[in-house]
Amino acid sequence: MAFASCFCCTAVTHSVIPRGLKQDVYCVVQNGGNAQLRQQGKRSNFEDDCGVWESAGTSSSKYPYEMSYDEAGKLHLKRIFFRDKLYCSEKVVSGKRTYIAFDPQPPPNNVIVLNRYYTQQKHNPLYRKRVTFAVDACRSAVAVVEYCKRALITKFYNFYYFTC
Repeated sequence: MAFASCFCCTAVTHSVIPRGLKQDVYCVVQNGGNAQLRQQGKRSNFEDDCGVWESAGTSSSKYPYEMSYDEAGKLHLKRIFFRDKLYCSEKVVSGKRTYIAFDPQPPPNNVIVLNRYYTQQKHNPLYRKRVTFAVDACRSAVAVVEYCKRALITKFYNFYYFTC
């Protein structure tokens, strides 16, 4: 997960999404302004130079993750579940999902809720953008913006134009 390595601010952080061709890449952007917008009940703004994104076909998810560090100090995120006011692991038994509460429960400072939203480009549905950020205002200083698949490149009068 790209967000795990970026959460510790070890990656280069941009003030805005860089301009240019974006194919199977990610960038880390400052997210403080968007955190303020969300606190005011407004939408986040991750503006880029890639044209029009589908607004009707977007989806988003919010899931808790448990943070842990290995011996080298590298951050790891493990997907956990929140059921009946308890953090749980999920197991599939005979095709049915069951949730087993952790005992003891993870400390609150070891749990982070990540929000992800997904969208696709209006004229190229195979080209997708995924934005991941922490829901907690104290931890939402950065967002990871990922661009998946290939942008369209067209030839027009011997010039090549790309639409990310």
